[in-house]
Amino acid sequence: MTVEKALTELEDMLPGLNYMVRLDLHRVPAIPDGTPEQYVRAALGQEPVIWRTCEVALADMLTDVEQCLRWAGDEGSHPDEEAIRSPRLDELVSVVRSHLARAAAGASVWSFCFKSGNPHYPVQWHFEYVLAGPGGAEVFIGSSSD
Repeated sequence: MTVEKALTELEDMLPGLNYMVRLDLHRVPAIPDGTPEQYVRAALGQEPVIWRTCEVALADMLTDVEQCLRWAGDEGSHPDEEAIRSPRLDELVSVVRSHLARAAAGASVWSFCFKSGNPHYPVQWHFEYVLAGPGGAEVFIGSSSD
């Protein structure tokens, strides 16, 4: 299964009470000596302004992404209760983790925040990463909202 299919299936299976998930993966060509800002603009256009950029360890990114995808919510907002406990969720999270680990091999991994121009409307959780290596980069953005 491709990571794109896994991300689409996660978006489709997790919506619940006042809760929806949006996951975007953008691939861009390598930029010589590229910065996270340049990769985000290559992926999303000139509108987004990012800040709080910092290099992170692969393990930290994987933990963050998995914790977000498995967020159980509370009584006022939560994912579909069957989906969050399903073996299928485990399979899909594994596909995403494996893809990110492969993409990060030999790459720099940065986290960042949107100062403006965020294409999502994050409420409960969010993550933003750039994985950039010699062959190109991936900008991976995820969030949940009501």
